[in-house]
Amino acid sequence: MRFRMLALALCLCLLSGCGELFGTVAVTTGGGEDREVPPLEEPDDPEPGDAAEPEPAPEDFFETLPRTYMFCSGAGGWSTDLRLEADGSFTGQYHDADMGVADPERFPQGTWYICNFSGQFTRPVKVDETTWSVEIETLELEHPDDESEEYADGRRYIYSSPYGLEDAEEILIYLPDTPVDGLSEEVLWAARGPYDWKPTAEGTLGLTILYNVSQGHGFAEYYFQTER
Repeated sequence: MRFRMLALALCLCLLSGCGELFGTVAVTTGGGEDREVPPLEEPDDPEPGDAAEPEPAPEDFFETLPRTYMFCSGAGGWSTDLRLEADGSFTGQYHDADMGVADPERFPQGTWYICNFSGQFTRPVKVDETTWSVEIETLELEHPDDESEEYADGRRYIYSSPYGLEDAEEILIYLPDTPVDGLSEEVLWAARGPYDWKPTAEGTLGLTILYNVSQGHGFAEYYFQTER
């Protein structure tokens, strides 16, 4: 009975504002001994920077990658060719020929859609052991992609966009040791592009791919060229 009265008194005291809600409270037990109840502790707010920072690539990362890449279907007269430099800068050209759209006098060699471009990738950050992520820091076009026309060499040139790199927010770099299990069909389509591609005996890509995540377009290492 005495314990119930003490508990009721304590509750009334807290409700009436006696003492701080989270302060130390002394409670008298039935044996007459006072025992301090520790204050309630609120969880600490996470400190900025608690989350693991992405691991940046080594300074020479781009030096270890192949130099030339191609985005194409393996059919038709179009492709986007990209050359990657050791500092992460790149140059490239998109071209698509339509020989059926010609003029015997003005452009007998047909109509060509073309875009010459250059740019710079950011320093890669690690996604997993065989995948790295970059963004396009800068991208410049030699001509505006406004479909303006120019005539030269018996061709009509129509200036287009850098097909494969449009609206690129993130580029994933898949290294040759990347397991093919779990990769999207778009990534595998890029690998098949101009090649008779198959996974390695170990079930990996076997080549490097630059993959534009937002558009689902991939540039495969152009390993038929002598320089890699």
